[in-house]
Amino acid sequence: MVTALTAMARAWIRTGRHRMDPVDDSAYYEDLAGRLYGLVITFSDRLPADQTQWLHHVIEVGEYGLALEDLAAMLVYDKIAATDQERGDIKALARQMGMDLGSSWSGPAQAS
Repeated sequence: MVTALTAMARAWIRTGRHRMDPVDDSAYYEDLAGRLYGLVITFSDRLPADQTQWLHHVIEVGEYGLALEDLAAMLVYDKIAATDQERGDIKALARQMGMDLGSSWSGPAQAS
């Protein structure tokens, strides 16, 4: 008998949405959380405190996609400068998570 969880994991693998079974790979999610926290820390001196707190909260509760989407939106909306490396880190994490930040998302203007 195939459980719903097993069927869901197979569907994720079949569609390419995930490279591994998310239920069994806590190291994958710990890595995601660590990389997201790293980005938040990197931008914490450029983001308002309430936005930084929000990002920490959504990462803490495991809403990693929401955290990355919100971070990207905050940077663009508030026109917060980012280096090529910072933009590259965001894009790489989005690719790893199977997310599309939008074809026009190139990140905010470059920091000096």
